[in-house]
Parts: sequence; structure tokens; C-alpha cells
Amino acid sequence: MLTIRRFTENDTAAILALFYDTVHHVNAAHYTPAQLDVWAPSLDAKQLAQWQHSLMQHDTFVATALLALVMLQQMAI
Repeated sequence: MLTIRRFTENDTAAILALFYDTVHHVNAAHYTPAQLDVWAPSLDAKQLAQWQHSLMQHDTFVATALLALVMLQQMAI
């Protein structure tokens, strides 16, 4: 079952892992490793906090399936 809910701070690491994995695996056939690293770099704690702040400032929703985060959506109203 797919559940859509509002983002919480606890979702940040899963969102960033999903983004990184999607860019580096799905797009690997079409971009160089250097391009992928620019698009989705590994993040340090400060950058993770910046992402979290940004996600909290928007109407951010996540979709989960079997307790795993599977999608992110931000809406501008």
C-alpha cells in the first residue's frame, strides 16, 4: 500500500539517499561519474542540515510503501 504524508525531519536521510541512488544508478548510463557527482554529491552534516531546512520551508510530501520512502514531492502554492 502506498501512503502519502507530510515530510518530517526524520525523512531527510531517506530522501537524500533516494535522490543520490536515483541519480547515480538510473542515470549512470547517460552521464559520466563526474557529472553524476556534481548533480548528486555525497553530503556532509552541514549540507544535510541545509537540505532539511529547505524541505521544511516548503509543502513537502513523501510517499512510502512497506515503510520505505519511495517518492518526494514539493508543492508551491
